[in-house]
Amino acid sequence: MPTRALVARPCPDGGFKGRYVHSDGNPDFMVPVLIAARRSRFADDHDALAEHLLSHEAGWESLGEDLIQPTGDLAAMFHGLGDGTCFCHDFDGADAQPLITEADIADRADIEWVYVLRPDGLEVIDPHRDPDDPRGPLIPWDHDLQMPIPEWLLRRWRPTTPAPPRRPPPTRAGAKPATATRADVITRKPPSR
Repeated sequence: MPTRALVARPCPDGGFKGRYVHSDGNPDFMVPVLIAARRSRFADDHDALAEHLLSHEAGWESLGEDLIQPTGDLAAMFHGLGDGTCFCHDFDGADAQPLITEADIADRADIEWVYVLRPDGLEVIDPHRDPDDPRGPLIPWDHDLQMPIPEWLLRRWRPTTPAPPRRPPPTRAGAKPATATRADVITRKPPSR
């Protein structure tokens, strides 16, 4: 069964939005391909890479060598990879799909990995680790592609900081916001000896 993934960009208000990738979504393939693509064809511009990936409105069958344009040391690493295929151009024009959001991931058991293209690196998220806190380790864009990152290590990653606060749900127009109440602090003295 293919490893399904999502390639995404962060949203200004938090979270992420991205496109579905049907095959070869495992980290030992996607991490080097995305980092190499940013370094070569997209000249270290993660926004241009994200724009290209998200512009294919029906999603991707797989990513490939055409995304990288390998030269020099990358040519040997990606020799014989083959071109990527998208559903909108390579499969008789599949229907456009809405971007998949962070909120959608909780309902998508088929997506095993999420790759968020951030300014300072590639965030690799296991969406099933904690559906209420979809975060993952950040792999710097200058990561040595000869040093693979084991999948088990990515799956075992745990955040060292608390989850960011969630935005409250929007209120209906004209509804009054709830008033804050005073919180009482309860303290207990240790028992005396």
